[in-house]
Amino acid sequence: INGYLDSILWNTISGNSQILINVFKDTFEYMQIVKLAKQNKQFQHQIDDIIKLLDQPGVYFHGRVSQERLYREWFKSGMWVYQTNFNETSCISCMEAQSCGAIPIFSPKYALEENVQWGVPIEGDRDDPLTTARFAAEIVRLASQPQLQEVIRKEMMSWARTRYDWENFVIHWECAAERKEYPLEFPEQL
Repeated sequence: INGYLDSILWNTISGNSQILINVFKDTFEYMQIVKLAKQNKQFQHQIDDIIKLLDQPGVYFHGRVSQERLYREWFKSGMWVYQTNFNETSCISCMEAQSCGAIPIFSPKYALEENVQWGVPIEGDRDDPLTTARFAAEIVRLASQPQLQEVIRKEMMSWARTRYDWENFVIHWECAAERKEYPLEFPEQL
């Protein structure tokens, strides 16, 4: 961080310099916290366990990728599996997945219940082995029925690309702000 700070400050000596210095100060403090967390044996054990899980047949870890590469991978994916206990507030990933054709198998919690209109919702605690078994069964069911996938995918992609088009997204939020019902018909039909 310090090496970059010198060159960035040299190129931005302006009214923003003080803000930039504060940002880097906060970033440096955050990096120290991350460094301490990595030294924590329990945390390191969890990282090691995840790395072991990535090293098995059928698992491809791409690391950090560009948005363009991410979309290419979405289009190649048959399913979007999201087994969670997290209370999502929006979940852009579910919107992208549906728009690109990855059929959701998901925990219908909070925003996921509203924003995922296709695929297979599975109730249950993320850490419950029965819930995990139900997720696995649905993955097998969909994977073994490519014709069913294509039927779902065609309607899902059309719906998602209309619903999550930015113009429609704005209309949706305007309706919410005005406490109006979101129109059932999409704007091109209004």
